Amino acid sequence: IKENTFFIYADHARSAEIFYNLVSNAVRYTEKGSVTVDALQEGDFVKVMIIDTGRGIAKSDLPKLGKKFYRTKTYIDSSREDGDNVNIVRPGGTGLGLYVTFGLTRKMGGKVEVESEVGKGSIFSIYLPKYTNQNQNKQNDSMDMFARLKLK
Repeated sequence: IKENTFFIYADHARSAEIFYNLVSNAVRYTEKGSVTVDALQEGDFVKVMIIDTGRGIAKSDLPKLGKKFYRTKTYIDSSREDGDNVNIVRPGGTGLGLYVTFGLTRKMGGKVEVESEVGKGSIFSIYLPKYTNQNQNKQNDSMDMFARLKLK
């Protein structure tokens, strides 16, 4: 095991979905510069940071991130030569990526923090529980999905 390797206690597929959402957003909104992923241990958590030098997010939008269907800069201003200003809905995205990311992180016992400055970039920090042999406390090893979910 490499030095500075961290293990989290989380669902593999859902963790991959979280990081895919955050990294793809960082790449999408970083026209030039870089996207970096870094991690460190903080107490009982592993903090994974997705850091970009993209367009950034306005302070007024930060509290709204993670809300269902919320997207920053939803409209593109389309000023026409005849003086008619038309707002066009920006294509791409449903506003569910961060909603899912925030929700899955909370379900796995973690949290999300966002720092951002317009024109300078963003840092999305995901805190997930550090692995400390939690699987030894497994209560239901059944292969029956309904039994595991207590639906029987």
